[in-house]
Amino acid sequence: MIPLLYLSLGNMVRPNISLGTPDDRESCYTCIISSDDPAKTACLINVNLGCKTNPRQQSFCSEKSKCHILINGVYMLSEKQRSLLASHQIPINGDAVIALYETGGAAALQGMWGEHNILIYKQDENSVECITSYFGMLPVYYAQGPDFLIISSNLALVRKNLNCSLNQAVQAQICLYNYPITDLSLLNNVQIIPPASQLNYRRGKISIESHWSPYNLLGHRELSFARGLEAVDQALEQAISRIDSLTDNCAISLTGGWDGRLVLSYLLKKKPVENILAYSFGTEEARDVAIPRQLSHQINLPYQAFILDDEYLGSDYAQAAIATALYSDGYRGVQKAHYYHAMSQLKHFSPAIVTGICGSNIMKGVATRPSVVFNQYILDLMGTADIDSTLERHYTELMSRSKGLFAGLRLEDFHASISRGLLSQVMTIKDYTERFSTFLLSFTERKYFGAEMTSYRHLVNNLSPFIDFDFIQAISRTAFYNGSKKSSGMTSNWKNSILYAKLIKKNSTQLADFPTDKGVTLRELLNPLYYPKVLLRKLARKKVPVKRDRDPYNTERSLGIFYELCKEHSPALDSLLEGDKRFAEGYLTVAYWYEHCNDIWG
Repeated sequence: MIPLLYLSLGNMVRPNISLGTPDDRESCYTCIISSDDPAKTACLINVNLGCKTNPRQQSFCSEKSKCHILINGVYMLSEKQRSLLASHQIPINGDAVIALYETGGAAALQGMWGEHNILIYKQDENSVECITSYFGMLPVYYAQGPDFLIISSNLALVRKNLNCSLNQAVQAQICLYNYPITDLSLLNNVQIIPPASQLNYRRGKISIESHWSPYNLLGHRELSFARGLEAVDQALEQAISRIDSLTDNCAISLTGGWDGRLVLSYLLKKKPVENILAYSFGTEEARDVAIPRQLSHQINLPYQAFILDDEYLGSDYAQAAIATALYSDGYRGVQKAHYYHAMSQLKHFSPAIVTGICGSNIMKGVATRPSVVFNQYILDLMGTADIDSTLERHYTELMSRSKGLFAGLRLEDFHASISRGLLSQVMTIKDYTERFSTFLLSFTERKYFGAEMTSYRHLVNNLSPFIDFDFIQAISRTAFYNGSKKSSGMTSNWKNSILYAKLIKKNSTQLADFPTDKGVTLRELLNPLYYPKVLLRKLARKKVPVKRDRDPYNTERSLGIFYELCKEHSPALDSLLEGDKRFAEGYLTVAYWYEHCNDIWG
């Protein structure tokens, strides 16, 4: 079953879908409200597999307010909400959500901890309120017509009911930027509710209000290095404690890098090693397999490697790639199918994985060199003083690279699809570092990493302390946050490396003493005597790239395998597959999803 938050009003009431077996349906919330007035006929569905790691009630009915409240995802009450309940002498129990709403309305439900969406339907008023979490990692879509409203956490279900056409401008953004930088969806006339927002539907009209913005984080780096270190340590400790409370067992992503090791250093203080399963994926010789395998053995931590060899490509890749395209609603590239492949097996150990996603983006230097997450086109936008000319140049390069695949897309449509909404606000920020950091929290986290989480959310929940709101608030007040001026230079990068080293060493000397993928230990970063060694290793990596890491996930052949599964073949695509694989991946993933997305709903 697919986690689903769904509401339809008016003539689009009963979605033609199967919600699984009778046993499955017992855990779903489905409510059909009939009315003599067609506009007040409603269907509400909440299929929340997040309850496996969040055994709190997910669906509520308030007799006093005459409303239905559905929460889809993982949530906990914030300290502010707990204080509000305490001030009214209301116990924190299964009725707390209803009590909050009856005390303070929808605004009182804003700002819960965790990634989730909240839907409130008031039958008497025929009104809807939909609240998104701070970072919007789980998308929720909406479409409105003269006699209907649909809100859905699954885009394919919207298409099944409305039969919308593909939005080529958004598909082009995925090809060019690696993810959309707009809140238009892949379907025409269907939009995404922005993060930290509340959609209000009353008397047939929609309005959307923001209840928080990453702008609020800028310009508040008040704490010294020592006090900042203490604040980050305390915030991570609390974030990991919240995660720990959700599940007895968990799998943890552990590579050769620093984010997973930092998370593990805190998690080992909460759980015995037998309750933690470390995992990573890559070819047999990849550093992301070799290093965590050796480290896990040294500290007696259970470890599972997902080896992405030719056997994987021949037996498991195609199925994982199809699932990645379909369950992510076309947003997650199929060359990353190994994530789905791993989660389909890890679900048997635990309903939750703990990862370091978003960690390096928040805690390390602002990107100045292209990468998968921030390619050259994204960096162009972050550095431009003339957005119109930059988008025109991007469009010209899109037309050249696509070899006719987007022949029907006009410049004005491409421009309009990007320049509206949150991006136009981000571009008003003049400082590169502040613009980059605001873009990161406004778009990159949810569009890139959110698509990853969505692609396998029906298998496991991905819990990361680095998208904990209290952690973000805490680090934004320190010298380590990348959301303030001049924080992306060499001094800042070194300072942030020291932050990782000090925190990991404080929690676990074993983790600090084991070499990382940088060729040095974190303890060595803290000792000036080793600085020459650290710098020499860094220079050596730049001059002589490690051969075994040129294709660590064995993706050179994967896109060709997926291409054979697609109905659309053309000389243009043949040419792209020969050289522009990242562009071709975006195009093929979206095309396959659009052709087959109804398959997941029967």
